[in-house]
Amino acid sequence: MHNGHATGGALTMLWHNLTGPLFVASMNAYQLVEAGNMQADKDPLSMPLTPRAEFTSNGIAYMNISDITATITLEEKRPHYNSRSESAPAQGW
Repeated sequence: MHNGHATGGALTMLWHNLTGPLFVASMNAYQLVEAGNMQADKDPLSMPLTPRAEFTSNGIAYMNISDITATITLEEKRPHYNSRSESAPAQGW
């Protein structure tokens, strides 16, 4: 299923040893996979909860969560951290 589950280095769960889950991701794009067990999303302002690195250029969207080959790198340069993401164009958006 295209754009179903988060890939490309997306944060899918943030866990704390004392409190348990602090954050859990959702689908990349809401789709009725099991229409009998799911509710239709009729809210025009709703959006998936999965955090993403997203960039649009010339009408083409690039998102790490839709690209299984995406990479995210982090470089520590105290007191800052620099991150870099490389993604292919998102399909079907």
